Amino acid sequence: MQKPFVAPLKEGQRYQRLVQGVSDSCGIKSGFVTLQPAESIGEHVTESKEEVIVLLSGSAKVSYGEGQSIDAEAPSAVYMPPETKHNVTNAGTSELRYVFITSPVNK
Repeated sequence: MQKPFVAPLKEGQRYQRLVQGVSDSCGIKSGFVTLQPAESIGEHVTESKEEVIVLLSGSAKVSYGEGQSIDAEAPSAVYMPPETKHNVTNAGTSELRYVFITSPVNK
């Protein structure tokens, strides 16, 4: 059985896993990401998970699918449906900080 816990955000790290999935939770995963101007996390696919990207500070360009994108500024959240290829790029001149949360989709 999962128990409540606190995962403090660590300054100065590019990537920090917050919730690991099963054993920490019933399947949800989360992490904290810091990107410098023009830096990106790298293209990846949500697979059988949906994802929410919560922008804490900065500006992001979230590319998805084939050549589509969304511009977003903190504070805001961006939703990515399952099976969506996407990438997050820092579109601003200051540090971009965000938390991502993924959850498996029951089919």
